[in-house]
Amino acid sequence: LQAPERQRQEQELIARLAALQARETAVRQSLDALDARIAEARPEILEQDVQRFARTAARMEQAAKERHEETIRVQSGLEALGAHGLEEQRADLAREAEFMARRRAELQRRAEALDLLLGLLRAGRQALTRRIQAPLQRHLNHYLGLLFPQARLDVDEDLLPERLIRPGAGGSSGEAVETLSFGAREQMGLISRLAYADLLREAGRPTLIILDDALVHSDHVRLDGMKRILFDAAQRHQVLLFTCHPDRWRDLGARLVEMETLGAA
Repeated sequence: LQAPERQRQEQELIARLAALQARETAVRQSLDALDARIAEARPEILEQDVQRFARTAARMEQAAKERHEETIRVQSGLEALGAHGLEEQRADLAREAEFMARRRAELQRRAEALDLLLGLLRAGRQALTRRIQAPLQRHLNHYLGLLFPQARLDVDEDLLPERLIRPGAGGSSGEAVETLSFGAREQMGLISRLAYADLLREAGRPTLIILDDALVHSDHVRLDGMKRILFDAAQRHQVLLFTCHPDRWRDLGARLVEMETLGAA
C-alpha cells in the first residue's frame, strides 16, 4: 500500500474520478439548459401558431377567390347594362388582390418557418428522451432477456412500456403492450417494476418489492421464466411475495413462511 507506484496510481484514479464528476456536472447542466429552452419555446403554442397562420392564409385565399368571382359577375352585369367605370373598379380590386397575395405569401413563409422550428424542437426533445430512456431500457432488456431471449421492450416518452419486440422466423415483430394477453401484460408490468427498482438502487435509494398473488394468469412455462427473473432481482433487492398458492412457488429458491406461524409467534 505504501509503494510509490501504488500511491501514484491512486492519485491518478482520484484525479480521473474528479474529472469524470466535473464532466457529469457539465452534462447535467447542459441537459437542464436544453429542458429550459424547450419549455421556454412552448412547442405546443408554436404548433397552434402554425395552424392559426395556415387557416388564416386559407381564409384569405378563399376571400380573394370569392372577390375575383364577384368581379367577374359584376363586370358581366355592367356590360350587359352598358354601365361605365368598370375598369376603375377592376383596377382597385386587382390592387387589393395583389396585396392579399403578398400577405398570403408572408403568412405562408412564417408558417413554414414555425413548422421548421417545431420540427427541430421535436427532434431535440426526442434525442433528449432517448438519452433519458437508455438506463431504463438497459434494465428492461436485462430482465426481458431471461423470459424472451433477444427480445426488447420499448418505452414511450413517459417511460411507460409501449411495445414488445420479439424475434421470429420471418424477422422481428412488435406488439403493442395493450394488445398482449392479460398474463403477458402482467409479466411486462412486473419486469418494469424490477427495472425501476434497479434505477432506484443505482441512485442510492432503498428498494423493497412487495408482490401479492402475482402472475396468477401465467402458464407454467412463463411462470418458470418469471421465477428466474425474480430470483435474479432478489440478488439486488428485498422481495416479499404473498400468495395463496404456495405450491407454485416452492422452487423459487427462497424460504416459505406460513402467515399463521407469524401470528402465533
